[in-house]
Amino acid sequence: MSKAYLTNLQRYCPTGTAEGEKGIRGEIFVQFPSFVELVVPPAYSPRLLVGQKGCGKSLLVDFSLDVLQAKKIPCIKLRPVDLNIDSIPDNASIAQAHREAYGVLVRACAAALGTELTGLLNESENKLRDEAIAQGNVKPDVVSQLANWLPKVAKELTDVDISSLLPMQPSATVKELSQSLSESLSHNGKALRSLYIFIDDTDQVASPDKPTHLNRIWGLLLACRDLAQISDEIRCVVTLRQEVWVRITSDRAGNRDQTDHFKTLVRMLDPTVDELKDIIRRRLKMALKAAKAPEFLDGYVGLFENHRPLMPGGEAPTSWEDMIVTRSRGRPRDSIQLLNILATQALDEGSEKITERHVTEIIAGFSESRVDFLCQENEGECKNLKSVFKAFAPRTIYDEGSFKLSSGSALKTCAAIPSSFSLTLFGHAHRPGNIADAYALWSFLFRIGFLNARVARPGGRYLHIPPVRNPGLVSETNQNQLQSITWEVHPAFRDYLISEQSTVTYVRR
Repeated sequence: MSKAYLTNLQRYCPTGTAEGEKGIRGEIFVQFPSFVELVVPPAYSPRLLVGQKGCGKSLLVDFSLDVLQAKKIPCIKLRPVDLNIDSIPDNASIAQAHREAYGVLVRACAAALGTELTGLLNESENKLRDEAIAQGNVKPDVVSQLANWLPKVAKELTDVDISSLLPMQPSATVKELSQSLSESLSHNGKALRSLYIFIDDTDQVASPDKPTHLNRIWGLLLACRDLAQISDEIRCVVTLRQEVWVRITSDRAGNRDQTDHFKTLVRMLDPTVDELKDIIRRRLKMALKAAKAPEFLDGYVGLFENHRPLMPGGEAPTSWEDMIVTRSRGRPRDSIQLLNILATQALDEGSEKITERHVTEIIAGFSESRVDFLCQENEGECKNLKSVFKAFAPRTIYDEGSFKLSSGSALKTCAAIPSSFSLTLFGHAHRPGNIADAYALWSFLFRIGFLNARVARPGGRYLHIPPVRNPGLVSETNQNQLQSITWEVHPAFRDYLISEQSTVTYVRR
């Protein structure tokens, strides 16, 4: 029966992507107390959801769309592929990017609301309906079809074009559509029509390696704010990758003065350890439920062998839950993909449960895939990032324990890396031994999550410093503060670095 448990674990831990989980979204979504605040922005303002890739931004958006559509509330999801802003030049100013993006968003909103309009419409509603027809969201009504068809027939039969006798229907301007949206959503005695606009993967409208492209993102964010100010019934929710947000709010080319406009509107999608555990437990529970397991059976007991396993390279037993969480980079997608790989490995070997041996067999490859994903996410910033990571394989650089190093060792390592290969970061060629370049690389590794920063606390405890809270932590001006910080390679990448070391010996103690 346990094999059925593993088969259903594969089903409830498929790809970890919003698209791959469409069929099970309602079952596996964990609704935390902050859900309503995240998807219901304040009146006349957008909500900006910032998080790492794989943290659940798209799943949150898609689940919200499911809820709104079930309640028949007009809503639309826009991605960069849906936003035709190719006319914005690479060197566009924020004002130009703002203007172009606003026009695109207004037309998308008009079409979304116009799709919901039927029956006898007033002038403002007709403009929205016409925009929906122009964008192909709905079919023209009989009158509109006759207006296009009759002139052609008449011309064929009488050789007279009578289209000039029919009223012209020119495309509405952005200003007219904005006014129509405002009037259609206004408090005019009718039932109010709330309109939800979700803009996902916003960072993909720009190339991070081009500083001038950051203006595109700012232009889109400012356009979203203007869109929300048309009516308090327009709810605009925007998602943005954390690394991009850190850069546009800290880089000089990123127009940091714009940050104050959005600081109070930002919500970080950064699952806590407990929240990540809840997400994993929901998947395990649904897998056992689908396999008709006894209700009292715990997910970890039903699917894993040995309550306190010893992980590869580990010196003390841990728990399955802690192993999955530490290898996930704090991203639900990683934990889901790891569970899928472990279930597949166990089934391929004919096992009824996931064992320590299965972890040993797949963990190095899984860790390398996390390295590759991180390289892909930051390819625009640094094309040979994997070579940078390999420089952290030698045990000799760690002076504060396994995969832990002092600030002095971190700086020394980053300064030496460009001597091994050509390194370019954000279009700037790094020079061996150059302190400014070393700090820039060190800061980058901290910001993308390869290196974690922690400060010791009384009682043997420590406090992690998230990069999004202090993106400018690593700098020459902060040398005194840096001396009290220990740096560690994130556990998700350690198994890959172990495999890169000249000798790998796993000793069970």
